[in-house]
Amino acid sequence: MSLKEFLKKNQDYIMQKWFDKIVRTYDSDTARFLANEKDQFSNPVGAAIRQSLTDSLKILADGNQDENAMRAALDPMIRIRAVQDFTASKAVSIVFLIKPVLRELISKNQKKPDLNQSEIESLENHLDMLFLSAFDVFMGCREQIYGFIASHVKDRTKKLLQKAGLLAEVPEVGTEIIPHDVYKQNFGNN
Repeated sequence: MSLKEFLKKNQDYIMQKWFDKIVRTYDSDTARFLANEKDQFSNPVGAAIRQSLTDSLKILADGNQDENAMRAALDPMIRIRAVQDFTASKAVSIVFLIKPVLRELISKNQKKPDLNQSEIESLENHLDMLFLSAFDVFMGCREQIYGFIASHVKDRTKKLLQKAGLLAEVPEVGTEIIPHDVYKQNFGNN
């Protein structure tokens, strides 16, 4: 049996074990909820993680090396982790949680795949590519978040300065930090 056939045959088992390992990266209450609530409307995070894992495992089993397909598969799961309180390494390291699942499954399975060194190296390279795609998705999400925050701070600052009368439009110059009538005031004779 080839590695691809082995992965496809054991897809449900691999996906569930991988999901269980990812769920354990959350605190105990969240992990219990994510693991036990199967309804996608009550548990959209759990549903997104499951779908990402299913799609990622299909990519691995098919040997698909398309970076866009990898990003699309990982996007929902990594996007969620990007807005949560995870460091970049913790957020994307979940890709590698499949490794012990595969090792365990291969070692205990009676119908082991006939693995040659090139298939093992190919799978490891594929996992590395999946990890790098996850990192790209994570960084793209974080850039977007920080862009929104910077834009919000800029808009709030501008509104506060306008409200305080410290910002005014000067027709020939544009936006100034000091009011345009400050030059007309006589500061010494109040």
